[in-house]
Amino acid sequence: MKNLLIELENINERINNHLKLINRKGGLLDDLGGITLFKFYYGRYKNNPDDISVANSLVDIIINNIQASAYHNIKYSNGSAGLGWLLKHLKKEDFIDFESGDIFSDLDEIILEYSIKELEKGNYDFLHGAMGGLHYFLEDVPNLPSIQIICSKLDETKHQAHNKYSFWPFYNILDHTIHEETINLGLSHGQPSIVSILASVYKIFPQKNLKKLLEDAVQTVLFCKNTSGSYSIFPPRFIISQGTKNHTSRMAWCYGDPGIACSLWNAGEALNNKVLKKNALECINNSLNRKSLTANLIKDAGLCHGSAGILQIFNSFANKTNNKSIENIIPYWQGVTTELINTNTEEVPSGFSAWNEKNGYYNDFGLLQGLSGIGLALLSLADDNSFNWQRALLI
Repeated sequence: MKNLLIELENINERINNHLKLINRKGGLLDDLGGITLFKFYYGRYKNNPDDISVANSLVDIIINNIQASAYHNIKYSNGSAGLGWLLKHLKKEDFIDFESGDIFSDLDEIILEYSIKELEKGNYDFLHGAMGGLHYFLEDVPNLPSIQIICSKLDETKHQAHNKYSFWPFYNILDHTIHEETINLGLSHGQPSIVSILASVYKIFPQKNLKKLLEDAVQTVLFCKNTSGSYSIFPPRFIISQGTKNHTSRMAWCYGDPGIACSLWNAGEALNNKVLKKNALECINNSLNRKSLTANLIKDAGLCHGSAGILQIFNSFANKTNNKSIENIIPYWQGVTTELINTNTEEVPSGFSAWNEKNGYYNDFGLLQGLSGIGLALLSLADDNSFNWQRALLI
């Protein structure tokens, strides 16, 4: 624990050094959102008013951003839906207390209209489309009329595979094309995010039509499982006309068994279905033995497709199940994560937090791919009261 606390202090210091460089126009998943969450949670854990003060100053920036540009960028990832979710989350967790009626009444209308338009285009993407809008409405005090409207449209736009499996075709956010035969199985962009968000809807609004929509959606995910002999339980995508071909997926939050496990578990809890929870644990248990960074395509420590995302999901499942096998793997992924973020920090202050093919390792202090998100994952190891931020990523 002592080394973990030292590591958290180090991360907090690096974040402090980055504050002057923060992208004041950023979103939830960028450094603005990530550092705000980290400062509130870490400040509460350490009972440090200085960290809380920094976080409150960032909230002022977030409110100004929403008021100035709510119509221009509505995405959950870096727009008003994500920033609105963040304010609702901070209010729900008693980090902030403010009169939010005017902000959210206007924002609700904007995000509802956006979500419907995106569904009509076929863009149900969680981070960059309609599902991010629906997720916004579920935090703090749920907006049931808007939730019903979006879910009805979601039901209208579903497709059928083999006349019984409900799915929404893969929408490529890069070129805005729809792949009619493809089911995307990433929690970040695919059907598992729909399942997870519908599970949250059903928990607060248990109607028969929603139950059927959720059950049909999650059965489609199970239908896409690899057959025996594959390194991963699920492929990254499933092409209906080809059937199961045993395509191995990376191991990450965004794509792969850990993220799908979160979706199946959330559905199992909502439906009180032990079989779904068993399938979720099958994904987790299979992932326990997958330690090779190379084989699992892990190059960085970020939450999205790096070691901290795996660490957070394992920690979350250990917390839910008290499973010793899951608990025993956590030190390994903690060690991988701390080694990566402390590599080459003279040239890259955030260490090896983020990597892509174009830039290699680059500086990132954001929630999804940067040091603030990694800090929150490590904080969850130290503090049982620092888990709720993970709702931002459907964990």
